[in-house]
Amino acid sequence: MKNDIFELLCNYMSYSRFDEFVVNNKEFSDIKEEILRLQNELAETGLTEAQKTAVQNLLKTNGELNEYGIEVVYKQAFLDCVALLQEIGILNHIPHKPDSTPEAKEQEQLAE
Repeated sequence: MKNDIFELLCNYMSYSRFDEFVVNNKEFSDIKEEILRLQNELAETGLTEAQKTAVQNLLKTNGELNEYGIEVVYKQAFLDCVALLQEIGILNHIPHKPDSTPEAKEQEQLAE
């Protein structure tokens, strides 16, 4: 289920913290400026519009893959944190079943 509580919580926590991070992070700002510089450089090349579109589509798809990977890692870290809190007795009353989430099943399949 796409909008379950776990999904909503992870999205809220990751994006709100990400927004706070990028506002005050010089390295992030520098990298973003470099991307803009490279986009301008690409615009000035002798590539045809079709070639530029192909490059942009490649970069966009690569970015989407990176975003998905980061989301999976964030969710797994969240589940690992819950498991640790259960193991040390702070969250004894919550059953931990990370392998029951669709993301965990997908990660397990990818690992095989």
